[in-house]
Amino acid sequence: MAAILFIAIAVVVSAVLVRLIQDSRQRAEALAYAMVLGGALGNVIDRVFRGYVVDYLDFHWQSWHWPAFNLADIFIVLGVIMILVTGFRTETSRGNEAENYQNE
Repeated sequence: MAAILFIAIAVVVSAVLVRLIQDSRQRAEALAYAMVLGGALGNVIDRVFRGYVVDYLDFHWQSWHWPAFNLADIFIVLGVIMILVTGFRTETSRGNEAENYQNE
């Protein structure tokens, strides 16, 4: 039952991400959304065919253990970081444009 819920959520989020990719004005922003979409679909494929997500990257060092993850998770995290960076960059450039306009 939980797998079906996660699949349904991923399908809805994927549809939203496709729309965001279509509406993106910057190439980096579209790439970031595509990375999140690709990672989400990768995890959905695992859930559909296996009923769970396979996490195969599991790192240990001395007594330290990082939570297990997979390549799809890496793309999701990198995509979200890129979305945040492009969002801050866009806000900064808008602020600079407004400030320059007011100084004229």
